[in-house]
Amino acid sequence: MIDFYFAICLKPKKRSENWNLVLANLQKTLYSIKRSTNQNYHILISTYDPDDLTNVIDTNKTKLITPNFDPPSSVREADMDKTKNRRLIGSYIGSIEKEPFYVMFLDADDLVHKNLVDFVLSDNNHRGYIISEGYVLDIFERELRRKNEFNMICGSCYIGYFYPEEMPESTDDTECYFSEHRGHRNNVEIATKYQRKPDSIPFPSVVYIKGHEESLETIKRKWKMQRNKMLKFFVLFASVDRAYRMMGYKINPAKFRKENKEAKKLLQEEFGLNIHHPLKVIILEKRKLIFLRSVLKKCYDFAYRKIQYGSKD
Repeated sequence: MIDFYFAICLKPKKRSENWNLVLANLQKTLYSIKRSTNQNYHILISTYDPDDLTNVIDTNKTKLITPNFDPPSSVREADMDKTKNRRLIGSYIGSIEKEPFYVMFLDADDLVHKNLVDFVLSDNNHRGYIISEGYVLDIFERELRRKNEFNMICGSCYIGYFYPEEMPESTDDTECYFSEHRGHRNNVEIATKYQRKPDSIPFPSVVYIKGHEESLETIKRKWKMQRNKMLKFFVLFASVDRAYRMMGYKINPAKFRKENKEAKKLLQEEFGLNIHHPLKVIILEKRKLIFLRSVLKKCYDFAYRKIQYGSKD
Protein backbone atom coordinates (compact mmCIF):
# COMPACT_ATOMS: atom_id res chain seq x y z
CA MET A 1 0.00 0.00 0.00
CA ILE A 2 1.31 3.43 -0.95
CA ASP A 3 2.04 5.80 1.95
CA PHE A 4 0.19 9.05 2.65
CA TYR A 5 1.88 11.82 4.66
CA PHE A 6 0.40 14.93 6.25
CA ALA A 7 3.09 17.63 6.42
CA ILE A 8 2.34 20.22 9.12
CA CYS A 9 4.55 23.21 9.96
CA LEU A 10 3.68 24.60 13.39
CA LYS A 11 4.34 28.24 14.20
CA PRO A 12 6.87 28.84 17.00
CA LYS A 13 5.77 29.60 20.52
CA LYS A 14 7.84 32.78 20.60
CA ARG A 15 5.82 34.18 17.66
CA SER A 16 2.50 33.29 19.25
CA GLU A 17 0.11 35.56 21.14
CA ASN A 18 -1.92 32.66 22.52
CA TRP A 19 0.06 29.43 22.54
CA ASN A 20 -2.73 27.45 24.19
CA LEU A 21 -4.97 28.35 21.26
CA VAL A 22 -2.32 27.18 18.80
CA LEU A 23 -2.17 23.82 20.56
CA ALA A 24 -5.96 23.57 20.79
CA ASN A 25 -6.30 24.23 17.06
CA LEU A 26 -3.62 21.66 16.28
CA GLN A 27 -5.46 19.11 18.42
CA LYS A 28 -8.63 19.66 16.38
CA THR A 29 -6.67 19.24 13.17
CA LEU A 30 -5.16 15.98 14.39
CA TYR A 31 -8.55 14.76 15.58
CA SER A 32 -10.03 15.34 12.12
CA ILE A 33 -7.21 13.21 10.67
CA LYS A 34 -7.65 10.53 13.33
CA ARG A 35 -11.26 10.04 12.19
CA SER A 36 -10.11 9.04 8.70
CA THR A 37 -11.87 5.99 7.32
CA ASN A 38 -8.49 4.81 6.00
CA GLN A 39 -5.82 4.72 8.69
CA ASN A 40 -2.84 4.25 6.37
CA TYR A 41 -1.39 7.69 6.96
CA HIS A 42 1.52 9.32 8.79
CA ILE A 43 1.70 12.79 10.33
CA LEU A 44 4.94 14.78 10.33
CA ILE A 45 5.02 18.00 12.35
CA SER A 46 7.89 20.44 12.14
CA THR A 47 8.00 22.32 15.44
CA TYR A 48 10.39 24.49 17.41
CA ASP A 49 8.64 23.47 20.64
CA PRO A 50 8.41 19.65 20.70
CA ASP A 51 8.18 19.40 24.50
CA ASP A 52 4.88 21.30 24.48
CA LEU A 53 3.26 18.80 22.12
CA THR A 54 3.61 15.62 24.16
CA ASN A 55 0.00 15.78 25.40
CA VAL A 56 -1.40 16.69 22.00
CA ILE A 57 -0.03 14.12 19.56
CA ASP A 58 -0.71 10.44 18.98
CA THR A 59 2.82 9.05 18.96
CA ASN A 60 1.80 5.95 16.98
CA LYS A 61 0.94 8.06 13.95
CA THR A 62 2.90 11.28 14.48
CA LYS A 63 6.56 12.20 14.36
CA LEU A 64 7.91 15.55 15.51
CA ILE A 65 10.80 17.07 13.59
CA THR A 66 12.75 19.89 15.24
CA PRO A 67 14.44 22.51 13.02
CA ASN A 68 18.12 23.22 13.57
CA PHE A 69 17.64 26.85 12.52
CA ASP A 70 16.18 29.90 14.24
CA PRO A 71 12.44 30.70 14.11
CA PRO A 72 11.19 33.72 12.13
CA SER A 73 11.49 37.14 13.68
CA SER A 74 8.76 38.94 11.69
CA VAL A 75 5.46 38.45 9.89
CA ARG A 76 7.22 38.78 6.56
CA GLU A 77 9.58 35.93 7.42
CA ALA A 78 6.74 33.59 8.45
CA ASP A 79 6.03 32.37 4.89
CA MET A 80 9.73 31.80 4.18
CA ASP A 81 10.11 29.91 7.45
CA LYS A 82 7.11 27.73 6.61
CA THR A 83 8.65 26.86 3.24
CA LYS A 84 11.96 26.00 4.86
CA ASN A 85 10.26 23.81 7.46
CA ARG A 86 8.36 22.08 4.66
CA ARG A 87 11.68 21.25 3.01
CA LEU A 88 12.84 19.89 6.37
CA ILE A 89 9.87 17.50 6.40
CA GLY A 90 10.48 16.62 2.77
CA SER A 91 14.12 15.72 3.39
CA TYR A 92 13.06 13.43 6.22
CA ILE A 93 10.52 11.60 4.04
CA GLY A 94 13.10 11.24 1.28
CA SER A 95 15.53 9.63 3.71
CA ILE A 96 13.12 6.88 4.80
CA GLU A 97 11.05 6.12 1.69
CA LYS A 98 12.04 3.77 -1.13
CA GLU A 99 8.81 3.91 -3.16
CA PRO A 100 6.55 6.79 -4.36
CA PHE A 101 4.16 8.35 -1.86
CA TYR A 102 1.62 11.13 -1.38
CA VAL A 103 2.21 14.26 0.71
CA MET A 104 -0.51 16.69 1.74
CA PHE A 105 0.58 20.16 2.84
CA LEU A 106 -1.71 20.88 5.79
CA ASP A 107 -1.95 23.98 7.97
CA ALA A 108 -2.04 23.36 11.71
CA ASP A 109 -5.54 24.82 12.16
CA ASP A 110 -7.43 23.31 9.20
CA LEU A 111 -9.61 20.19 9.17
CA VAL A 112 -9.71 17.29 6.70
CA HIS A 113 -12.69 15.22 5.59
CA LYS A 114 -12.85 11.72 7.04
CA ASN A 115 -12.92 10.18 3.53
CA LEU A 116 -10.03 12.16 2.05
CA VAL A 117 -7.22 9.69 2.72
CA ASP A 118 -9.31 6.74 1.58
CA PHE A 119 -10.27 8.45 -1.68
CA VAL A 120 -6.68 9.32 -2.57
CA LEU A 121 -5.25 5.89 -1.74
CA SER A 122 -8.11 4.06 -3.47
CA ASP A 123 -8.01 6.19 -6.61
CA ASN A 124 -4.19 6.44 -6.65
CA ASN A 125 -3.73 8.33 -9.92
CA HIS A 126 0.10 8.55 -9.57
CA ARG A 127 -0.04 12.31 -10.23
CA GLY A 128 -1.63 14.08 -7.27
CA TYR A 129 -4.82 15.82 -6.23
CA ILE A 130 -6.08 19.36 -5.76
CA ILE A 131 -8.84 20.39 -3.41
CA SER A 132 -10.87 22.73 -5.58
CA GLU A 133 -13.87 22.81 -3.24
CA GLY A 134 -13.89 23.29 0.50
CA TYR A 135 -15.39 25.26 3.35
CA VAL A 136 -14.19 28.44 5.00
CA LEU A 137 -15.12 28.78 8.66
CA ASP A 138 -14.58 32.27 10.02
CA ILE A 139 -14.53 31.93 13.80
CA PHE A 140 -14.73 35.66 14.48
CA GLU A 141 -17.58 36.39 12.06
CA ARG A 142 -19.26 33.00 12.73
CA GLU A 143 -19.58 32.19 9.03
CA LEU A 144 -19.40 28.90 7.18
CA ARG A 145 -19.09 29.29 3.41
CA ARG A 146 -18.60 26.70 0.70
CA LYS A 147 -15.92 27.87 -1.72
CA ASN A 148 -15.08 27.04 -5.30
CA GLU A 149 -11.50 27.66 -6.42
CA PHE A 150 -10.56 26.67 -2.87
CA ASN A 151 -6.93 26.13 -3.85
CA MET A 152 -6.60 29.86 -4.53
CA ILE A 153 -7.41 30.86 -0.96
CA CYS A 154 -6.18 28.05 1.30
CA GLY A 155 -2.77 26.44 1.73
CA SER A 156 -4.29 23.10 2.74
CA CYS A 157 -5.32 22.25 -0.80
CA TYR A 158 -2.70 20.05 -2.46
CA ILE A 159 -1.73 16.39 -2.26
CA GLY A 160 1.39 15.74 -4.29
CA TYR A 161 2.74 12.48 -5.67
CA PHE A 162 6.49 12.22 -5.18
CA TYR A 163 9.40 9.86 -5.67
CA PRO A 164 12.15 9.67 -3.00
CA GLU A 165 14.74 11.14 -5.38
CA GLU A 166 12.50 14.22 -5.87
CA MET A 167 12.74 15.23 -2.22
CA PRO A 168 15.16 17.89 -0.91
CA GLU A 169 18.50 16.66 0.38
CA SER A 170 18.51 19.49 2.93
CA THR A 171 16.57 22.62 3.87
CA ASP A 172 18.78 24.55 1.45
CA ASP A 173 17.82 22.38 -1.52
CA THR A 174 15.43 24.60 -3.48
CA GLU A 175 15.78 23.00 -6.91
CA CYS A 176 14.11 19.59 -6.54
CA TYR A 177 10.51 18.92 -7.59
CA PHE A 178 9.22 18.90 -4.02
CA SER A 179 10.84 22.26 -3.23
CA GLU A 180 9.32 23.91 -6.30
CA HIS A 181 5.96 23.79 -4.50
CA ARG A 182 6.52 27.08 -2.67
CA GLY A 183 2.95 28.38 -2.51
CA HIS A 184 -0.54 26.99 -2.85
CA ARG A 185 -1.34 29.22 -5.84
CA ASN A 186 1.29 27.57 -8.05
CA ASN A 187 0.89 23.90 -7.10
CA VAL A 188 -1.20 22.95 -10.15
CA GLU A 189 1.14 24.82 -12.49
CA ILE A 190 4.25 23.13 -11.08
CA ALA A 191 2.71 19.65 -11.11
CA THR A 192 1.44 20.10 -14.67
CA LYS A 193 4.91 21.14 -15.79
CA TYR A 194 6.14 17.76 -14.59
CA GLN A 195 3.30 15.90 -16.38
CA ARG A 196 1.44 15.37 -13.10
CA LYS A 197 -1.59 17.55 -13.48
CA PRO A 198 -3.61 16.84 -10.32
CA ASP A 199 -7.19 15.62 -10.33
CA SER A 200 -9.79 17.44 -8.24
CA ILE A 201 -11.12 15.74 -5.14
CA PRO A 202 -14.84 15.29 -6.01
CA PHE A 203 -16.20 16.58 -2.69
CA PRO A 204 -15.45 19.51 -0.35
CA SER A 205 -12.69 17.94 1.70
CA VAL A 206 -11.07 20.64 3.86
CA VAL A 207 -12.36 23.22 6.32
CA TYR A 208 -10.17 26.31 6.24
CA ILE A 209 -10.46 27.93 9.66
CA LYS A 210 -9.70 31.62 9.95
CA GLY A 211 -10.65 34.61 12.06
CA HIS A 212 -8.93 33.48 15.26
CA GLU A 213 -6.07 35.48 16.71
CA GLU A 214 -3.39 32.93 15.81
CA SER A 215 -4.40 32.54 12.17
CA LEU A 216 -1.51 33.54 9.90
CA GLU A 217 -4.05 34.77 7.37
CA THR A 218 -5.60 37.06 9.99
CA ILE A 219 -2.22 38.39 11.08
CA LYS A 220 -1.08 39.03 7.51
CA ARG A 221 -4.38 40.67 6.57
CA LYS A 222 -4.10 43.15 9.44
CA TRP A 223 -0.51 43.83 8.43
CA LYS A 224 -1.44 44.33 4.76
CA MET A 225 -4.62 46.28 5.45
CA GLN A 226 -2.48 49.08 6.81
CA ARG A 227 -0.67 49.27 3.49
CA ASN A 228 -3.31 48.90 0.81
CA LYS A 229 -6.68 50.58 0.30
CA MET A 230 -7.92 47.98 -2.21
CA LEU A 231 -8.00 45.26 0.44
CA LYS A 232 -10.12 47.53 2.63
CA PHE A 233 -12.68 47.58 -0.17
CA PHE A 234 -12.95 43.80 -0.16
CA VAL A 235 -13.41 43.74 3.61
CA LEU A 236 -16.21 46.29 3.18
CA PHE A 237 -17.75 44.20 0.37
CA ALA A 238 -17.73 41.11 2.60
CA SER A 239 -19.44 43.01 5.43
CA VAL A 240 -22.22 44.17 3.09
CA ASP A 241 -22.78 40.64 1.85
CA ARG A 242 -22.88 39.40 5.45
CA ALA A 243 -25.44 42.02 6.48
CA TYR A 244 -27.61 41.14 3.47
CA ARG A 245 -27.68 37.46 4.36
CA MET A 246 -28.35 38.09 8.05
CA MET A 247 -31.32 40.27 7.08
CA GLY A 248 -32.66 37.36 5.02
CA TYR A 249 -32.36 35.06 8.02
CA LYS A 250 -34.44 37.45 10.12
CA ILE A 251 -37.16 37.36 7.47
CA ASN A 252 -37.11 33.55 7.41
CA PRO A 253 -35.91 32.28 10.82
CA ALA A 254 -37.12 28.72 10.18
CA LYS A 255 -34.74 28.43 7.23
CA PHE A 256 -31.93 29.86 9.33
CA ARG A 257 -32.45 27.27 12.09
CA LYS A 258 -32.56 24.47 9.55
CA GLU A 259 -29.32 25.59 7.86
CA ASN A 260 -27.61 26.00 11.25
CA LYS A 261 -28.52 22.44 12.12
CA GLU A 262 -27.31 21.12 8.77
CA ALA A 263 -24.05 23.05 9.05
CA LYS A 264 -23.27 21.78 12.55
CA LYS A 265 -24.10 18.22 11.55
CA LEU A 266 -21.82 18.47 8.51
CA LEU A 267 -18.90 19.82 10.54
CA GLN A 268 -19.28 17.20 13.24
CA GLU A 269 -19.88 14.12 11.09
CA GLU A 270 -17.46 14.85 8.25
CA PHE A 271 -14.71 16.86 9.97
CA GLY A 272 -15.03 16.06 13.68
CA LEU A 273 -15.68 19.65 14.77
CA ASN A 274 -18.35 20.58 17.30
CA ILE A 275 -19.75 24.12 17.07
CA HIS A 276 -21.55 25.17 20.27
CA HIS A 277 -22.84 28.58 19.20
CA PRO A 278 -25.13 29.42 16.26
CA LEU A 279 -23.52 30.57 13.04
CA LYS A 280 -24.50 33.90 11.51
CA VAL A 281 -23.98 33.04 7.84
CA ILE A 282 -24.23 29.58 6.29
CA ILE A 283 -23.64 28.77 2.61
CA LEU A 284 -23.53 25.03 1.97
CA GLU A 285 -24.38 25.03 -1.73
CA LYS A 286 -22.07 25.90 -4.62
CA ARG A 287 -21.74 29.62 -5.17
CA LYS A 288 -23.53 31.39 -7.99
CA LEU A 289 -22.69 34.63 -9.83
CA ILE A 290 -19.61 32.98 -11.29
CA PHE A 291 -18.73 35.90 -13.57
CA LEU A 292 -18.89 38.48 -10.76
CA ARG A 293 -16.88 36.22 -8.48
CA SER A 294 -14.21 35.77 -11.16
CA VAL A 295 -13.83 39.52 -11.64
CA LEU A 296 -13.62 40.17 -7.91
CA LYS A 297 -11.10 37.37 -7.44
CA LYS A 298 -8.86 38.78 -10.17
CA CYS A 299 -8.97 42.19 -8.51
CA TYR A 300 -8.16 40.66 -5.15
CA ASP A 301 -5.31 38.60 -6.63
CA PHE A 302 -3.87 41.78 -8.13
CA ALA A 303 -3.98 43.53 -4.77
CA TYR A 304 -2.54 40.48 -3.02
CA ARG A 305 0.40 40.21 -5.40
CA LYS A 306 1.04 43.94 -5.25
CA ILE A 307 1.59 43.97 -1.51
CA GLN A 308 2.72 40.40 -0.84
CA TYR A 309 6.24 41.52 0.05
CA GLY A 310 5.66 45.23 0.29
CA SER A 311 7.09 46.04 3.70
CA LYS A 312 8.64 44.53 6.75
CA ASP A 313 6.92 44.66 10.11
